Formats: sequence, structure tokens, C-alpha cells
Amino acid sequence: MYPLWEKCRPVIVWVLPAIFVPWGSGGCTSSNPGKGGLLLALVATLMPLIWEKAAPFAKSAWILALFMCFLVEYKAIDKDRKEFAEQQSQAREGQNRQFSNLLNQEKQDLKEILDQEGRNLTAYWTINNAFQSNSLRESQSAK
Repeated sequence: MYPLWEKCRPVIVWVLPAIFVPWGSGGCTSSNPGKGGLLLALVATLMPLIWEKAAPFAKSAWILALFMCFLVEYKAIDKDRKEFAEQQSQAREGQNRQFSNLLNQEKQDLKEILDQEGRNLTAYWTINNAFQSNSLRESQSAK
């Protein structure tokens, strides 16, 4: 291999797991979905480069780093889904309130229309009865 690669290999073997393991174990609460997956892919891509000459403890650290990246991605996706579900729940509650207000207004409007029509019908029958009474009196007086 290249001499520079041989000099950088110990750094890659120990530094990257040293970054990913603490990040995955504690600092992953604010991660967005995709970051953990991206780092998981990065670690998985670099693993074959160092795997042959890595000590068993270094291999374990890399596997732990892969697991931590997976954990970060899983937590980020779970958090994203939970936030989306809460947003949808709030949106549905708002829609339900609007529909309830609309229904109550429609009920009130229908009640007012029916009350007005009842008054109109009462007035019609009063006029109609008066007209029929007058017509009956006129027909009886004409005989």
C-alpha cells in the first residue's frame, strides 16, 4: 500500500470510532433522519480499508461505531415520526374545532329560518282565515 496510507491507518482505526461511539451513545438526540445513515455508510465504507490489519479490539470498536450510527438513525427516524404524528394530531384537532363551529352555525341558521317560516305560516293562516270569514259572511249576506 501507499506509505501515507500506512501512516494514516492508526488514526482512522481509532479516531473515527472514538468520534462515532460517544456521538451515538449520548449526543444523538438532536439528529435529523439521514445523518446516522450517512455516517453508517461512511463507517461501513472505511471498514474494509482497515479491517485486515486492525487488532481485535479495533475491530470491536468499529462494530460498536456501526451499531451507534444505526442507533442514531433509528432514534432520529423515531423522533421524526413522533413529531409528524403530533403535528397531524394538532391539525386534526383544529379541523374538528372548525367543523364543530361550522355545524353549530348551520344549526343556528336553520333554527332561525324555521322560526321565520313558522311566523310566516302563522301570518298566512291568520290572513287566510280572515279572508275566508269575510268571504263566508259576504256569501251568506248575498243570499
